[in-house]
Parts: sequence; C-alpha cells; structure tokens
Amino acid sequence: IAGSIGPEAGARFGSAICVRLEQEQMDGKARSCSNIVNVLARLYTCGLFPSACCYGFLVTLAKSLSELDSTLMLTLLRIAGNRLRSEDPVGMKEFILALQARVAELQKERGDGEDGGQLSKRARLMLEMVIDLKNNKKRDSAQDVGKDQWGFPVALSKWLRGTNVGEATVALRALTYEKLIKTESQKGQWWLPDAAGTAEWFAARAAQGAITEQAGKTREGGELLQLAKKMRMNTETRRAIFCVVMGADDFADALERLLRLPLADKQDREIPRVLLECCLQEKAYNPYYEVLASKLCERQRSHRLTFQLCIWDQLKEIDDPSSSVRRISNMARFFAGLVLSGALAPTALKALEFGVDIAPRVALHHKLFLQTVLDDRSRTSAADSLFQRIAVHPELMSAKAGFLRLLR
Repeated sequence: IAGSIGPEAGARFGSAICVRLEQEQMDGKARSCSNIVNVLARLYTCGLFPSACCYGFLVTLAKSLSELDSTLMLTLLRIAGNRLRSEDPVGMKEFILALQARVAELQKERGDGEDGGQLSKRARLMLEMVIDLKNNKKRDSAQDVGKDQWGFPVALSKWLRGTNVGEATVALRALTYEKLIKTESQKGQWWLPDAAGTAEWFAARAAQGAITEQAGKTREGGELLQLAKKMRMNTETRRAIFCVVMGADDFADALERLLRLPLADKQDREIPRVLLECCLQEKAYNPYYEVLASKLCERQRSHRLTFQLCIWDQLKEIDDPSSSVRRISNMARFFAGLVLSGALAPTALKALEFGVDIAPRVALHHKLFLQTVLDDRSRTSAADSLFQRIAVHPELMSAKAGFLRLLR
C-alpha cells in the first residue's frame, strides 16, 4: 500500500502500531505486545522502515529491562537481529552498550555476580542472543528454509521488488521510533527528513563550504551563490530551490528537500522554472533533472501544468538567435523524457509548430525530440503508446503530420 499510494500510508500505520504497543506495554498485555513487535520487525526486514525504528525501540526496552521487555527484545532480535547488525553495526553497538549498562545497574542493585544469576531465564536467553549477534554468530533453524539471508521469505521478497516499495523506503529513511510515538508533533509531512533548503539550512551549509554539485565537486557557499546569480536566480525563493537541486546527493534527496521547502502560496511554481533552467544550461544533457521532474509530478500533480507551461514558453524562444544548439538539444530531450515517463500528457505536444516554412532551429528541436523517443530502448512500450495516442487524438493531428514528414 505504501508503494502504491505513497510513504505516508506506511508512516501512519507504523505510528499507529507503535502508539498501541506502548499502551499494551503499560497494561502488561504480553501476547498483543509480541504480535505488534512481530509486525514492527517485519516492516524493517521487508525494507520499508529504517533500522532506527527498531533500535529506538530496543534502547527504550533496555532502560527498564523488565520480564516483558526481555520477551519483546528476544522477539525482535530473532526476526531482525542479524540484519540489524549487518546493516547498522554502529546502532547495534550503541544498543549493546545501553543494555550492558542496564544489566550492570540491576546486578549492582541486587548484589548479583558477573554471571547475572538473578536475571530471569528469558533475560539471560536474550543476553545470549545479543552476545551471539555481537560475535556475528548466526543461529540456524529449520524454519529458515525458503528464506533469504535475513530470514525473509524469498517468494515474498521477489514480489515486493516488483512493487514501488523502494520509493517509499527512500522517503522514510529518516524515520525513527521517537517520531513514530510522538503523535503530538506529527504535523505536515512529519515522516520525511527534517527540512532542508531553508534559510537556516543554507546558511549552515554555506558557512561550512559543504554545498556540492550533482557531479560531486565541492563548492564554497559564496561560489554557488555567484552561480545562482549568473543563472538569473534573482529571488530568495529561486536561490533556495537552486541550492537544493544542485546540493542534493541524488534525485531522491533533492525530491525530499524540495517537498520540505517552506514555500508560501504559489511559490512552489518556481520549482519547475528553476529545474528547467538548470537543465537547459548544462553543457551536456543530464537525466538527473528529467528524473527529478518526473518524480515531482508524481508526488504533486500541480507541477505537471507548471512544467507544461514552462516548456511551452521555452518553445516560443527556440528561434531566438541567442538560443544555443546545446540549449535546444537539452530542451528536446527533457521534453521527450517527461512525455515518455507520463509526467506530461501527450496533449502537451499540441504546442509544437509544424509547417513547410518551419524555422531551422524549431525543426532541429522537433527532430531531436523524435530521435530521443525512438532511441529510448528502455521505454519502447511508452513510445508505442505515445505514437498511438498521437495517431488518434484530434488535437494532435498537426503533430502527427509533422512527425511523419520528419520520418520521410
């Protein structure tokens, strides 16, 4: 469900079960607590939730270490322990240190020896499992048949890979157990990483000289601001968007930061404008902008119209002598990519001008657009669907005739 309708569904479900878990713990309901912990552990092992959701819960249990706490630790570690240690050994070390500190306190209070003789049988069993995890000793079981190295069913794992759960996983990567249980602070898109790209974020990054280009080359904050001015990012909003786009680690990072920008009223319309301008001014076409634009349109449909209008405005300027071939090429490939991905409807092509006396620069754009569609082997079915729509749509008769002339 989270892969189909968005990460919010997964985050809110996780919050609901964690809040319920705390209630059941206070009531001492062991069975229901165990069932909920089973679900929480599997939300992690299936790849939806990050390790911080499990470690946060484990550290909370380690602070009291009651009989029920030991039972729930044992339940979670049996399911997700090996994966937690492998994917986040630092988190495992912090948990073990917290657990050892609590065990030492209990032994001191009870006057126990180093062997922890007065600890319950279940607590000792849990400690043995933690020691095995620390020493990377895996416990084999007959129940592991048909499961992957993390104990997750292979068939289910293959099915999940065919869904869009990966996108939800990226969006939820900053989720923690503390965020899940603090319902009073769940405002807006609380499940996403903390806001980036704000004035405070930019000031801190600029002071550290830590803003980076997409290519990975480090720039000083002042140099990036100069680049923003050179590219006509003449408002605070545009500069903030520019810094997010150029300073992100990848498209997923940029997407999250852009969605978290505190833009007022209609300021979000600047996002497509800045993104398109960055793409057009690249020396060589960079698909990063195309992918980011497509994902933006998926998350916020209002961006589709803005991108379409921005592209139409650029089409009107193609015949301008100041418009370079590089800019025309980037424009054609970006436009074709958005149409093929479904971010823009085929009807966006109705703005293309065809005719006998078509300007050379305009003809070049149309040829590059068509070439991009035909050469994209990874989206052959999308190209076929596009041409079928062009062939029958009444608003695209001019585009149909124009493309046929280009193919002759």
